Amino acid sequence: MDEAQHLLQAQHNARLSQFLDVDTTEFVGWNMVATFYEALHYIDALNASEGGTPFKSHGERNLFIQVSLPHIFDDYNMLYALGRDVRYNNDYAYYLNDTSRQVAKRVRTEELERIKQAVRHRGVAIP
Repeated sequence: MDEAQHLLQAQHNARLSQFLDVDTTEFVGWNMVATFYEALHYIDALNASEGGTPFKSHGERNLFIQVSLPHIFDDYNMLYALGRDVRYNNDYAYYLNDTSRQVAKRVRTEELERIKQAVRHRGVAIP
């Protein structure tokens, strides 16, 4: 995928996250997964815009962020960990409480926004 394709996929994931409204959905965890994949595609768009080789694994992407964008590594890692936990933890009821809803809102307004800001700062035009 090139930069534009990654940005389109990020926007697609953002729409899914909005569709899975954390105030009303029973799929709060999947809202967090969509938010994680939105962030992932912003990072991949940045990598593509700088002529980088596409990442073959989450580990490669995580290392890129750790080295090239250390100021957002914790933000990205939070989204990565939440997304992984939702996908592989079978206790979906865990995500149906007020605390999980608050976390889902916070990661969109704080962690994801810092990631978008960092990627914009490097020259990627995120709408």
